[in-house]
Formats: sequence, C-alpha cells, structure tokens
Amino acid sequence: MVNKDKYILEIETSSCILISAYNKNKSGFKKALMKAQAEMQVKEILSAKIFCLNSKEVAWSLGKQIN
Repeated sequence: MVNKDKYILEIETSSCILISAYNKNKSGFKKALMKAQAEMQVKEILSAKIFCLNSKEVAWSLGKQIN
C-alpha cells in the first residue's frame, strides 16, 4: 500500500496506463518528470500527469485532462 505522502505519475498510452509512485519531495517530483520524459521518448503518450495522492491536486500535466 502506498502511503499518502506520494506523488503519483499516471501516463496513458493507446494500450495501457502506467502508474508510478514517488516520494512527495523535490527529488521525487524530479524523478517523476524524468520518468515521464523517458516514456515520451519511446512511446506515444496520450496524456500524463503528476498529482498528490492525498489531495488529488495536479502538480504537472501534459495532454488531455484525466479525471
């Protein structure tokens, strides 16, 4: 179980949704952005977002809005 102090990276492609969890700090946010960038280099991304697990507040997004 993921604790509530996490950033969640959610990447949607045409075939799947990739979800990763990172510590909710500057380093975790940077790692999430780097992962999103790496995935964009090898896959066609429909959308991506980083949000806080406890508040669902979106910290970064790319593409269409995911609710």
